[in-house]
Amino acid sequence: MSHKRKEKGLVTSKQTKESKITKQKQLGRAVRSRKTQNQAVVKSGQKKENQGTAAKDIEKKQETHFMYVLTCSDKSLYTGYTNNLEKRLATHNAGKGAKYTRARLPVELFYYETFSSKQEAMSAEALFKKKSRQAKLTYIAEQGNDLDSSTK
Repeated sequence: MSHKRKEKGLVTSKQTKESKITKQKQLGRAVRSRKTQNQAVVKSGQKKENQGTAAKDIEKKQETHFMYVLTCSDKSLYTGYTNNLEKRLATHNAGKGAKYTRARLPVELFYYETFSSKQEAMSAEALFKKKSRQAKLTYIAEQGNDLDSSTK
């Protein structure tokens, strides 16, 4: 058995390990109790703040999601998803959107559909992207919601 010397005599390595574990547990409890106290303070503060945000939560739940199609400067089509169409279009035209559209500026909104959930919008986007260009244009024409019929 290996021995380590402390001020009060010989201590085995097993005892040293046990004392370290005990100290770590005590420190862990102290840290956890401080975290719990801090969380309680934060939660009590959140209750006051959350009372005024009930309307915002309802708005979030009723958020609209979009599948959109852009026409790029080279007449190619770009399809994407967003929950804020105006902001996303501005982002694309600022050159900070998708890598594909950065090299094909300016872009124009050609078509969009609205959905009640992100999953529905992203599924529609994935299905739309699988179509050929002609199938995409035909689909948009059948929907009757195209924004710029001169781009066809």
